[in-house]
Amino acid sequence: MLMVSCNSDTKKETHTNQVNTTINKAFNSKKNNWNGKLDELFTQEMAAQALGYSIADAKKEYRQIFDNPDTHDLSYIWEMGREKEMNIPHVGKMMMPTDDRIDLQWVKSTTLEDFKNSYRTPTAEELKNAEKAMQERAAQLQKEGKLTPEQAKMATNLGGTLGSDVSYDEVKNVGEYAVWNNKDKNISVFYKGLQFQLYVDVGDEATNKSKAITLAQKIINEKL
Repeated sequence: MLMVSCNSDTKKETHTNQVNTTINKAFNSKKNNWNGKLDELFTQEMAAQALGYSIADAKKEYRQIFDNPDTHDLSYIWEMGREKEMNIPHVGKMMMPTDDRIDLQWVKSTTLEDFKNSYRTPTAEELKNAEKAMQERAAQLQKEGKLTPEQAKMATNLGGTLGSDVSYDEVKNVGEYAVWNNKDKNISVFYKGLQFQLYVDVGDEATNKSKAITLAQKIINEKL
């Protein structure tokens, strides 16, 4: 009886390992398809067409500063003579020249569960625990002489605000799951084991959000 139970458990474990291996291979394959090729996943033509801009006038910036391809990002930029209100430290709000742009970043393999855990509004309890952890860490560093009382107080105050202004709204009918970041004004999308993030700045917030959603669906429809 014991032998049968052991054999059964072994088979279940083997089956689970096989399933996990298959899933991991699929994820890695999906990600590797676009390593070093973000400009193929999201082409200059796609960007220009979505905005109604000239392809020839676009400036492409493909940043691959670190070896990890998850950190690579791509931008398409147009100089359209637009001005944008910006909050300048010690000066206040001013109208400043700004380019129209689309940024693609955080293209990597993941699971739906991990994606949802990463892109969600923190709960009040989580914020409280984070603040407590920061207070305890700052107190410990001050005790060790690594922080002055002023620095410890600053760190504690910072810990009390981290994440408090972060919130996400689900975006329906885009990929398998998508959310809009209300703070950073970008869309993060999960589809078939792959995630990506789009930021669009071509006008007011409503226009930028609408364009980002349209572009996200365009990437899915044409490339994934």
